[in-house]
Amino acid sequence: MNRRTFVYGSMMSPLLMAGCRDASSETAGIPRDIPAQNSSHAAKTPKKTSMYGIIGKMNATEGDREKLIEILLNGTQDMPGCKLYAISADNEDANCIWITEIWESEDAHQASLQLPDVQKAIADGKPMIAGFGDRHIVTTVGGFGVN
Repeated sequence: MNRRTFVYGSMMSPLLMAGCRDASSETAGIPRDIPAQNSSHAAKTPKKTSMYGIIGKMNATEGDREKLIEILLNGTQDMPGCKLYAISADNEDANCIWITEIWESEDAHQASLQLPDVQKAIADGKPMIAGFGDRHIVTTVGGFGVN
């Protein structure tokens, strides 16, 4: 995967989850839902915050990626303290899933692991997980779609 594809994919997944619904309307690689530089939005100073983030790669067993994605989507709907839980299918690896998480705090993330729906998703999905790849803990400071 080249850098441009990675950066664009990394940018689009959270944007689509945050409300930029028409990804086919890109102009020069930027969705038209993003305000232009001369709009009233550009004059606002973005709020800088500090949130707990995880970016990780999950490898599904052969042929199980779509089913695993469905389990993850169903089990991660209502998680207190979660600002973003974006699940992305890798365009080059048919078994790879990228998960981007943004939480109010690390404690909120840890507490989510005890929620019944999350526990069910873990139990149901575990047989379909072949392994994990890169995992990065990050401090999210803000951005489009991050409240």
